[in-house]
Amino acid sequence: MRITIQTPGTDGTELETDRELHRAFNVLHNALIQTRGGGRFADSSTAIILARESDAPGALAALKQAGIRALASLCLFGCFSTPPYVGVRFEEAG
Repeated sequence: MRITIQTPGTDGTELETDRELHRAFNVLHNALIQTRGGGRFADSSTAIILARESDAPGALAALKQAGIRALASLCLFGCFSTPPYVGVRFEEAG
C-alpha cells in the first residue's frame, strides 16, 4: 500500500517536502505502523510504502491527526517496480 504525502502548500520546496516526509515517517513509527520505505519518486510524488495493506486506515488516521495530508493507493505492479525513485532522500524503517 502506497501512502502519498502532500506538502502543506500548493508548491512546496524540496526542503518542505523532505521535512513533511520525515515527519510522516515519525508519525507512523510512533503509531507502531511498519513501513517498507519511501521517498521522493521520479514522477515527483512523495510517498511511504506500508508493510501491510491492512495498516492503511490506521496510517491515514494517524497522519490526519498530525495534520499531514495523505492519500492511499494500491501498488498494482509492486511499489518499487515502476519508474525508479529519486535517490535524493530515501528512508527505510528499521
